[in-house]
Amino acid sequence: MRHVDQLSYQVFAERHGRPAILRDREEKDIWRRVVKRLDVSFTETFLSPRSGGTWCSPSG
Repeated sequence: MRHVDQLSYQVFAERHGRPAILRDREEKDIWRRVVKRLDVSFTETFLSPRSGGTWCSPSG
């Protein structure tokens, strides 16, 4: 029996290759660019799940 996360990882890996793991600094830099582009009033720290913010997954 497989878990949903194992199946979703397999589907993603087959279509897009093995996902890269971001370091904290890289993730915050991505969120900083998203915040600037969308002109929203959130900080990169708030948006980063590792910083205790809400979970979102940036595209790209």
